[in-house]
Amino acid sequence: MKYANCPKCGTPNTGAPDQCGDCGIVYAKWFRSQLRRETPVPSGSRGGTELSIAGRLSGLMQSERWLHVEERVNVFEFGGRSIGLAIMAVWGVLLIQTNPRVTTGLFPELSFYDPFISAFMLAFHEAGHVIFSLLGRFMAVAGGTLMQWLVPGSLMLAFVYKYRNPFAGAVALWLLGYSVIDAGPYCYEARDMQLMLVGGGTGREIGGHDWNNLLRWTGLLEQHERIALLFDTVGELLIITAVA
Repeated sequence: MKYANCPKCGTPNTGAPDQCGDCGIVYAKWFRSQLRRETPVPSGSRGGTELSIAGRLSGLMQSERWLHVEERVNVFEFGGRSIGLAIMAVWGVLLIQTNPRVTTGLFPELSFYDPFISAFMLAFHEAGHVIFSLLGRFMAVAGGTLMQWLVPGSLMLAFVYKYRNPFAGAVALWLLGYSVIDAGPYCYEARDMQLMLVGGGTGREIGGHDWNNLLRWTGLLEQHERIALLFDTVGELLIITAVA
């Protein structure tokens, strides 16, 4: 393309057809650079970063991500999901019927499921103690429960937001509800410490356990029953939501 005048400085083009003899720009390169210029941030905004964060949050809350339905599902996959949902529903009813007021072991009336899920959660619980120990003693103790909640919570968001798989997200949400309920008995008996711990012995015998320490350090030990019932209620609501 030949310009009568330089598009940058306006000097009449009397020299080379592709370059300004006054400012020296190459017309083709200058034109491409103008196409690559960033679109200015709209006035009144606080910057692209905040807009990006707002956009991500908006996308996360879009209902179609949480209610996404696949156009085609393999019959065997559908059958497996149906069986899984039925198991989650029945197991959820049994969990909801339990309460944190136990001092003889974690859900003794449902001890049959301990090897399946409790062992799975215990691995993340112990890893949380190690990982969060970098942030001090309080976080080292709280890290066990935090990691036990963060793992299924993160999986739920990943399955729903990234992989658009609401069923897998529901399973992760169910595990999160289970994990929240799991903290209830330990919190409920944080003052008496009669509950048998996984490592053997009671909290009183070994000089305390996680929730005794956490509630004592925060001055909430006398509120242990209310906090335990809160965990129990929140966990039940999460399980109901997962199978709804």
